Amino acid sequence: MILGMTWCQTREQEDIDLDLSVLLYDGNWNYIDNCSFSNLNIAGLEHSGDFVEAPYPDGAREAVTITFAPMLKKYPNVRYLVVMVYSYSGQDMDEMYDGSVFVANPYKTGTGPGGMDVISAARLSGKGTSNCAGFVGLESGDPNGRFTFYCVDQTFTGNERAATSAYEMVAKHLQRITKNVELEDPPYVRLSVLSAYYAALVSDHVTIVYDGGEKTLTYDGKGSRTDFYKQISAAMLPLKDTLSSNVPSILPADKDHTHLVVFGGELVQAGQTYLSNPSYATPEDSTTIRVVNLRADVAKEEKKPINSKLSVSYLTSTDVLQFFGA
Repeated sequence: MILGMTWCQTREQEDIDLDLSVLLYDGNWNYIDNCSFSNLNIAGLEHSGDFVEAPYPDGAREAVTITFAPMLKKYPNVRYLVVMVYSYSGQDMDEMYDGSVFVANPYKTGTGPGGMDVISAARLSGKGTSNCAGFVGLESGDPNGRFTFYCVDQTFTGNERAATSAYEMVAKHLQRITKNVELEDPPYVRLSVLSAYYAALVSDHVTIVYDGGEKTLTYDGKGSRTDFYKQISAAMLPLKDTLSSNVPSILPADKDHTHLVVFGGELVQAGQTYLSNPSYATPEDSTTIRVVNLRADVAKEEKKPINSKLSVSYLTSTDVLQFFGA
């Protein structure tokens, strides 16, 4: 397994020095060791080396290659490997022009950095100098046993800049996550719930599209927006999640209105699928659709043309309230 990161500065930015570290813990989240720029080689883990800048346009990449057998021979109690990124030069993760963390299979080729087969990836973002991309959980000390990668994608608000200064804080936060994951009924917020929340805040008419058809709810102005959200959520509860072929029918050709589409799942792939569908009712030239990406927090609006008669703006979840003046 390869755990790595890539980043790139703009032409105008000062040097950005990011450091990739992998922290090792036992099953009770007691710290064992780390592989980092100051500790390049430990049993079963090899760091690619320290890069102190990432000039435009090529950027830089750091990675840690993991071989489980020698690691578990030296550290038989290891059960968690945590992927951490530290901004040694002190910039917030939000200041990255382009930065991401990835998990890759070194035995297959793919479309990831250096031609690697990427299993999971997440963009670096947030206010803070230390980011926990995720962690690998091992079920046992068997190198051929089952392991699971948990994507955390969380930037901490502290000012930690090295593995040795943050391992206790990391363990404290991740211990809470693993306790919840191990529960029979773990608590979590579905993206469909978030989509209902955003829709209730910014729209008076909300249409829920599902396999059996459509349901439209209207805000009557008598209660709060939270009450309206509860109505939407209650209506969604018995319905099966879907990306229905009926979606186009909720976007009528109306040049006087902006239509908001809020996705509770993968946005770009799903959006391209239904907006490119030949069965889509062709709108007027001036129709605009605003699509909220609940899975991204990149502070920018990204325009992606679908066809000559449809203007689509992909807004991030952090932008949407400000955009609609809510």
